Amino acid sequence: MKKKIIIIAIIIVAIIIGTILIINGNKKDNNKTISQNTQTTESVSNSATNNDNKDVSTNNNVNSKTTNSTKETKFNGTVEDGVFCITGVEYDVEEIIVPSQINGVTVGKIKKNAFYNLKCKKIVIPDTVTNIGTGAFLNCTELEEIKLGNGITSIGASAFQGCKKLKTISFTEGLILVKGTIFFDCPELEEAYIPASATDIEHGLANAETCPKLVVVTPTGSRAEAVAKKQGVPVRNK
Repeated sequence: MKKKIIIIAIIIVAIIIGTILIINGNKKDNNKTISQNTQTTESVSNSATNNDNKDVSTNNNVNSKTTNSTKETKFNGTVEDGVFCITGVEYDVEEIIVPSQINGVTVGKIKKNAFYNLKCKKIVIPDTVTNIGTGAFLNCTELEEIKLGNGITSIGASAFQGCKKLKTISFTEGLILVKGTIFFDCPELEEAYIPASATDIEHGLANAETCPKLVVVTPTGSRAEAVAKKQGVPVRNK
């Protein structure tokens, strides 16, 4: 009887010890899992932080490129009769070089007030441009130099009105129509060459009072010579 009791007691103790061991083992496993989960969470957090930093850096680069692009000249316009007609400039820069093509379409006209009130110092017009509209360069008070292409056949009134720093300008043979006084309030303008081909001059070339330094250079007997003299603008034959 005593032996049976002892055996039962040993079995109970063994069961208790086994249970304790199992419980301790589960605790260790749970602690290990928690540790692993903590490390995983930290890893995910660090990865997300790094990705966020990377995204911010990328956005800064994009913004920088956008800022740089604003320094480039961008032209607004329409396509008429198969040619691109410039109606405005999106960004004002010191030097504007008009391309011969925009979006694969030949640039043929500069429309009314297209460059109005810009503060650029130099403008270059390509040979493809045939028409310069009324007031195209009106009030470009900082404009010092303009290079006109060889294709211009007509120019609108007041095209260079208010170009206070412009000193010289020259039109090439092929200019036919001058639709009105193109030089007004150009106090520093000293010389303007008008070719003999300019036979259709409406309402004059220049205002002598507001262009006090101006001398019109033109071939002897040209229409420009007669009009300039009538307006009281000095003429030099070439």
